[in-house]
Amino acid sequence: CYRAGSERGIRCTAHAGGWHLTVLPLLYRRAPLGFLVLDKAYRGGETFAAELFFLQTIQTILGEEVANAVHLSRLVDLKNFNETVLDNVESGVLTANERGEITFVNRLARQILGLETQAGPPPPLHFDALFRAQGSAAGEVVFGRMLAAEHAASSFLGELVRRDGRRVPVQLRSSRIRNPSD
Repeated sequence: CYRAGSERGIRCTAHAGGWHLTVLPLLYRRAPLGFLVLDKAYRGGETFAAELFFLQTIQTILGEEVANAVHLSRLVDLKNFNETVLDNVESGVLTANERGEITFVNRLARQILGLETQAGPPPPLHFDALFRAQGSAAGEVVFGRMLAAEHAASSFLGELVRRDGRRVPVQLRSSRIRNPSD
C-alpha cells in the first residue's frame, strides 16, 4: 500500500483489509538503499496507524545506518587503494602526525629503515629519531624545521640514522597536509 511520492504510510492507514507483510523503502537523501520487510499481521489501517510514527523513525534510522555503512566501506576501499599505490611507488614514503609520530611507512621505506620483515603499522617511531639535517648537531629538530618551512612542501639534504648508528645521506622532501582529525 506504499506508493512512492505519497506521504509515507498514509495509504496503509486507509486500507480496510488485513495484511502481514509490510515493505518500507530505506532512503537516504531520497536515494533508495534497500527495503525493510516486516512480517507482522495487521488487521487493518487502524492498527498500522498506531505504529506508523515508530516505523517511520526506524525507517529513517536504518536508512542513515545503511548509508553510513556504505560510506565507511568506500572509505576503507579508498584507504586500501591508496596504501597499495604507495606501496608500489619507487620512493620511500612515510607519514607523520603533527607531533612527528610516524603513522604510515610504505614498502620501500620499510626496506630502507630495516623494517621490511614487519607487516602492518610501524612500531612507535618519531621522525626526529630517524632523520637529522645533514651535518647538523644531534639536538636539531628536523621535523620542526619541516613544519616551520615557508611553503607546505620543502626539500633538504638529510641523514637517516640507522639502528646500528650509521648515517646514510638522504634527500628529504616533505608535503604538509592539513587533516582536522590528526
